[in-house]
Amino acid sequence: MELKKVVKDAALGIAAGVREVYPKAEQRDDCFHAQYEMGKVYFGLERKAYGAIAKVPGALSSPPQPQDSSLGPTQGNECS
Repeated sequence: MELKKVVKDAALGIAAGVREVYPKAEQRDDCFHAQYEMGKVYFGLERKAYGAIAKVPGALSSPPQPQDSSLGPTQGNECS
């Protein structure tokens, strides 16, 4: 049996085994594990961000204040 390509996770043991048994096979890592690892980083950063926001007094409890509507639709806006 001749294998041309192997799709695997990024485990070093699997890579070594494939290299030993099928030395000419092209090895490709799957996307699942990369996405899984990135998800862990994302949610860790999100937790840290919410933790930092929670340390700012009133940051999570005060709704944003509405803008002054007396300016009209074009006053105070250079883009209009």
